[in-house]
Amino acid sequence: MATNNNEAVSGIKPPGYLHIESDNKSANWKKWRQQFEWYATAIQLGKKPADIQAATFMSIIGPDAIDIYNSFNLNTIDEQKLSIIIGKFEEYFAPKNNISFERYVFFKIEQHEDESFNEFITRIKTQANKCEFGTLLEEMLKDKIVFGIKSTQIREKLLTEEKLDLTKATAICKSSEQASKQLNEFENNNKSEKILTIKSKNFRNEKFDCKRCGSNHKARECQAYNKLCTKCNKAGHFAKMCRSKIQLKQKNKINTLEENSTSENSDESFIGQLSVGNSKDWTESVETANTKFTAKLDTGAECNVLPNFIVQKTHACIQPSRTKNLISYSNNRISVLGEVKLQCKIKKKTAKILFKVVAERVTPVLGLNTCEKLGLIARVETLKESSSNDDFEYDIDLIENPKFEIKPTRKVPHAIRNEVKQELDRMVKLDVITPETEPTPAVSPMVVVRQKGKLRICIDPSDVNKNILRRHFPLATIEEIAADIKGSEYFSLLDCTKGFWQIKLSKRTQKILTFSTPWGRYSFKRLPFGLSSAPEIFQEILTNLLSKFKNVKVSIDDIFIHAKKKEELQKTVKEVIETLKISGFKLNQSKCIFEAKRIKFLGHIVSAKGLEADPEKVKAIEFMKTPQNKKELQRILGMITYLNKYIPNMSELTNPLRDLLHKDTSFNWEFYHDEALNKIKKVLQNPPVLKLYDVNKPVTLSVDASSKNLGAALLQEGQPVAYGARTLTKSEQNYPQIEKEALAILFGCKKFHEYVYGKELLVESDHKPLETIFRKNIQSAPARLQRIMLNLTPYSPKITFKKGTEIPLADFLSRDCDTSKLNDYQEEDLKISIILPTTFDYTEELIKATKEDPHLQLLLKTIMKGFPEKADQLPTELHHYFNFKEELTYFKGLIFKGYKIVVPKTQIPQMLKYIHQGHLGIQSCLKRAHQLLYWRGQYEDIVKLVRSCSACEKTQKDNTNYTVAVKRIPSLPWQIVASDLFELKGKQYIVICDSYSGYLDFQSLKSSSSTEVINHLKQWFSTHGIPEVLESDNGPQYMSREFKNFQKEWRFTHSTSSPHHPQGNGLAERAIQTAKNLLRKCSIDKSDIQLALLNWRNTPRTNNLGSPNQRLYSRITRSLIPTSENNLKPKIVQGVTSELKYLRNKQANHSNKQRNQL
Repeated sequence: MATNNNEAVSGIKPPGYLHIESDNKSANWKKWRQQFEWYATAIQLGKKPADIQAATFMSIIGPDAIDIYNSFNLNTIDEQKLSIIIGKFEEYFAPKNNISFERYVFFKIEQHEDESFNEFITRIKTQANKCEFGTLLEEMLKDKIVFGIKSTQIREKLLTEEKLDLTKATAICKSSEQASKQLNEFENNNKSEKILTIKSKNFRNEKFDCKRCGSNHKARECQAYNKLCTKCNKAGHFAKMCRSKIQLKQKNKINTLEENSTSENSDESFIGQLSVGNSKDWTESVETANTKFTAKLDTGAECNVLPNFIVQKTHACIQPSRTKNLISYSNNRISVLGEVKLQCKIKKKTAKILFKVVAERVTPVLGLNTCEKLGLIARVETLKESSSNDDFEYDIDLIENPKFEIKPTRKVPHAIRNEVKQELDRMVKLDVITPETEPTPAVSPMVVVRQKGKLRICIDPSDVNKNILRRHFPLATIEEIAADIKGSEYFSLLDCTKGFWQIKLSKRTQKILTFSTPWGRYSFKRLPFGLSSAPEIFQEILTNLLSKFKNVKVSIDDIFIHAKKKEELQKTVKEVIETLKISGFKLNQSKCIFEAKRIKFLGHIVSAKGLEADPEKVKAIEFMKTPQNKKELQRILGMITYLNKYIPNMSELTNPLRDLLHKDTSFNWEFYHDEALNKIKKVLQNPPVLKLYDVNKPVTLSVDASSKNLGAALLQEGQPVAYGARTLTKSEQNYPQIEKEALAILFGCKKFHEYVYGKELLVESDHKPLETIFRKNIQSAPARLQRIMLNLTPYSPKITFKKGTEIPLADFLSRDCDTSKLNDYQEEDLKISIILPTTFDYTEELIKATKEDPHLQLLLKTIMKGFPEKADQLPTELHHYFNFKEELTYFKGLIFKGYKIVVPKTQIPQMLKYIHQGHLGIQSCLKRAHQLLYWRGQYEDIVKLVRSCSACEKTQKDNTNYTVAVKRIPSLPWQIVASDLFELKGKQYIVICDSYSGYLDFQSLKSSSSTEVINHLKQWFSTHGIPEVLESDNGPQYMSREFKNFQKEWRFTHSTSSPHHPQGNGLAERAIQTAKNLLRKCSIDKSDIQLALLNWRNTPRTNNLGSPNQRLYSRITRSLIPTSENNLKPKIVQGVTSELKYLRNKQANHSNKQRNQL
């Protein structure tokens, strides 16, 4: 009211209230005081009595300053003196300046890039006022201008000036800045007059929707330029923008995609647009009607331009033009007077050229079309990305009643997170993937692979692959190729790269191929790697595309070309590349062989002589070891017996060797035994034993792993096609047997990639646990096995168990080949990271205890050797491990069951202590233990521990039931939270609980005021976010004016219940009971309440809901209980809302039936 009265009396509006709650109170006070002094002068306040002056001041300053004023404790006389009141406020708000720091800030000031000199000098003067320079002020300001000015030229001028002072320095800087602005303006205007390049009527530098390619781009960036339309076969636009009603008959084409070549590997060449040579200004002399002029050749101009003064010399008649304006590169508009057609001679060519006539004296311009017609410019073909067309779309074929899964997000290491996000952003920009916001039937995990120093984003669609109906597109057989190449002497092999990305996916397929990342879900818009049907789809498209070439064969992404003459080969290669270019395919230049007389294709050497076996296929046999004893010889003869139906005169070949196996014969290897073994080697390396690969027949991969070697044989109809073997690295030799056997599968697939990729692959292994683990979810496998299985994703192998005697080839290759002489593919050490979240000393303690535990050492020996086929073949104490043998693995001194640590016997008491931290109940302790640890008898040990706990016994709760009200079920974490106050042992606490996750927290209160409650709520809200709804009772702290202001400012809904009716705020009431129990139990045994809370939040409530931390954070948080890294990775808990609804209804029904009527 005081403010309004003052305004009403004087007619002059007083300053607004002083803002006390600010980071810069001192500056606010100075500004407000300055405004007040102006106001006091305007209303002639100084002529009024002292008490009126003081009262006016206090009525204007505002309510926030009243408490400060009261703290001055002024006497009755001083209360009426305005100067004293202002002095007190001045003392209160006086900033406690650090002069050294303020001077440091002053000396660091430099002129900003877009800052004018006036702004710069104001900024340094403002800062100088805080530095107390005294008489040195002007000198300091002058020096700051010299060394802080951004222009080097101005600084030079200042330094050369004699007796420079602040006034001179300021004048020089201002005049130089003004001169620079005028010069720039002059040069820009002059430039637009002299260098004027013209575009057509509606052509602008800004982006626009192009009617030729359909995309949004800048001028002269159209991707459709000079491209053939696949609908009308005319150049200059894409099929999707074609206006022609006539459609040519054609086969399905594929999509292409625009991509900057700089983002690709340097060894790749790109098929695509044609580009013009260098960008220098070219000119030509033009003659017309006895007039000569020089014209600029501009490939960016869509019309020819001639100034009017030249037209007047030709005496030509200007005709009206539809084009009214031309736009220059600098966006200047130029009016068109009309157009004129002139007979022109350029070099030795004569042609009629249509010019747009302008009044300005610009340089004459010859546009792109005229330059091309007259041959004034030549197009230089470059390998570059091509444009996109949308003629082919793949719609996934599914089996009846497909069953998809929603997989959680896998953790991305921090070291590569930025790189992965950049690659995802790049793929979005390339239109390969798109962020997904709608519900999808399947969500696959993301897989990150590093190739040649760059990251490649794939998905693990193993669950999707199970539901795909394969097309089984027929491939060219080796017999067909052998017949076709007769008479051919020259060969070429082209390798397509990233071809899958050229194939567009239907909307339905995009939803199925959704994958999860730490930044949300994405869907593939183009065919991804890893999909089981991808190779055959790509093969089908490429085959159909190149079917018009009789001397071209396609195998997945390899294009084989043959010809009788060199010229014929070169012509075909050129035509194939042109066809690929139009359709948007890219070639990998480093893998392409453009001309050769011998070439490797489909596992054979192709030459003018026909087909020869690839020597790489039989190297493993060539380096067969000489047997050192009867057992090794038996293994060789067992392998030969397996192939006996393909070996003529087998008994004659093997008789000298079999003689060594007689009981009465000692093992003495002689020269004639070497001769017999060498004959056997030759037989095994050639037909009829070695089968020619048939692309249309199923393939079988037979694999085995010994202690030091891997062996693999590729079979068709039981007959060998190729052999392979390699030595295990030192680290691989320490792998458990199950991992070595899995590594053998990966080795076989990589070794015989050209034979098995894109085909249904049957793998034979003598390790039965692999058969089980490959059927399970990949997440259930141990970490290293997961890595191997992920690398096998592109091959989709089906594992079948065979006894060792039934796969003699692989068994022989893994044991009896001298792999040291083979330069076979060496598998890199598969790195995994299992982190134990305990101290280093305690990790060492677990490892030491495992080494000293005889039971676990016996188990470890079995894991490394491999489990037998039957449980009764194991020692009795290991029988119970047989049921989950495929889950057991060994890593860095510890045994794991999946991701659970198998606890040594001596460490079980310590683990029990950690599990019961916070005095959780029996079911909670069991759930917590089952998440992270394993030992036999775990259930009994935990039940016994909890029942014998004295703290738990003392704090057992009563069985009083209350009516439970079922409220709104949340759909998001931290959407609905409840809060309340409680008292325990004379201390007051505030509690908060999330309805979605069950997460709770509590803090002790210094006082029971609204301010204290609000401060705690603000801390929780700043950590977890502001909830939509806060539930509480009608306690005074939650009903105060201050709390209502807090609610309004932070924008959440406040729902209340009766202060004496706990059921009305049941969520908070349950949280209070939990908090009290934890506090009481921890006070009894003096344990850490925060560790108790951590353990409670990590404990699952039900198998479906997971723990509060899992529902709120999508992960288990690190605690004292040792665990693997995988258990700490984020995994979204699915179906929380529906499960909560079911449980709350069930709880309400049960409680309401059994409640005590009070």
